Amino acid sequence: MPKFYFQTSEKEQARAEAEQEYEYHLEEMARRYAPSGAVHENLRQFRTVRSLKKQEVAALMEVTTRTYYDYEEGNRPIPSDALVRLAVLTGGDLNEILLGRPAETRPKTIEIAINDFCTILRFLAAEYSSMDMSTRAEVARFALTHDWQGMPRVHPEVIRDAVKMTTRYRFHPETIPAPPYWEDYEDQAQYEADMAQWQREVDEDLGPPPDEAKE
Repeated sequence: MPKFYFQTSEKEQARAEAEQEYEYHLEEMARRYAPSGAVHENLRQFRTVRSLKKQEVAALMEVTTRTYYDYEEGNRPIPSDALVRLAVLTGGDLNEILLGRPAETRPKTIEIAINDFCTILRFLAAEYSSMDMSTRAEVARFALTHDWQGMPRVHPEVIRDAVKMTTRYRFHPETIPAPPYWEDYEDQAQYEADMAQWQREVDEDLGPPPDEAKE
């Protein structure tokens, strides 16, 4: 019986090698970046490595001790702003808390980012004393990631612009756009509709009045 030999072309061989390399790359990425444990387990590890008590970490995250116990036990989801606050106040790495290991990046880059983040938070605490911590963290993240066209991201005017762009009118009511002017309208119904829309947008950006926000 004759024997048949099938030769693989160079193109097919190259394709097979590329597919094999791609599969290896996916496996390597999964191995390198997959969490080493659940977030609540990584949080416990982060605390114990730094010899912190649960009460101390709860205070840093601005939650009750009971709530923090639930975080570590995996009984309650952990808010992202609480994790960011913990990372900033301890000088830790957010990746270490979420994934169980520090990010693979240059230490100097991390140090600069953390220092700028803390500088922005201090400025916000001094200039916007009524701003809650989660909003400060949101503003700081925006200031660090937005392109300011060469302006230092910790410059006071840059931070103020970040506040305006992130929170709109809540802390800078002077930037509220003027309402529709009735003399520009011939249609009364259209004027009232535009006025109502303007009021809704302003109310939404300003948030609830201080008395209601405390309830």
